[in-house]
Amino acid sequence: MVFDASPPLGRIACACMLAILAWAGNVGRAQAALPADGGALPSIGGGVGWAGEDLGVDTGQSTSIAVQADGRIVTGETAEPAATPAAHVSRRLAPGALDPSFGSGGIAQVPVGGSTDVAVRDIALDSQGRIVAVGSYATGGASGSNAFVLRLLANGTPDPAFSGDGVLEVELCAAYDDGAYAVTLLANDTILVGGFARSGCNASSGQREAAVFQVTPSGTLDPAFGTGGVVDQLPIIDTPSIVTAIATNSTGGVVIGGQRPLGNQAFLARLTPTGA
Repeated sequence: MVFDASPPLGRIACACMLAILAWAGNVGRAQAALPADGGALPSIGGGVGWAGEDLGVDTGQSTSIAVQADGRIVTGETAEPAATPAAHVSRRLAPGALDPSFGSGGIAQVPVGGSTDVAVRDIALDSQGRIVAVGSYATGGASGSNAFVLRLLANGTPDPAFSGDGVLEVELCAAYDDGAYAVTLLANDTILVGGFARSGCNASSGQREAAVFQVTPSGTLDPAFGTGGVVDQLPIIDTPSIVTAIATNSTGGVVIGGQRPLGNQAFLARLTPTGA
């Protein structure tokens, strides 16, 4: 199953889930690279065109991918249950081997919110080569889940200049679940995130609602965007709804796309640079 793709240097790199047919039922992460014509790229993974490994967990997958200018491949991942509960980001050299200069043996594992269930949903690279990852983590309480934004330095360590420890935990609705599914960056490395919050922060609604929030390069919600950095309760989008893709256009407008699970409907909307 393919979750994300990025076209570097005339090649197509994709992130996916690879089922391992073993008694333990473990699932591995895999990254594949294809030339523009769609054939296998023999220079990746020792000649087979893909690279991956068993995560040693019940459920694991690469959910997002970005390719650096030097061809190194960065992926965001989920691992449940994980021996080390954390947000997982890995980096591979252009030939497909894990990059030993990144994290620990090519994998960065960063605890988030003390949670045993952390999922990276999307990643992006900023102008300084830092890696921004977004996702959600289980709180173990009434709120169910919260969103998070993580920024790593180029070597895979959390960036202390971002929210103090590299991780911004975002509770859009106190006591109700929310999460992040998509990220894009502005020219000044401001971070735009799409996801969901509980509709009107109202328990009786029981619905997830499309939400967008903006984070400053220093790791705080940006008061110049929406209300306190957050836009939700969009009148053009019915509930339940989740933002799964986000981008900016040439005029700075914010374009979001996503899904409405009831009826299997897709939506597309555009906001002004300030979130209106």
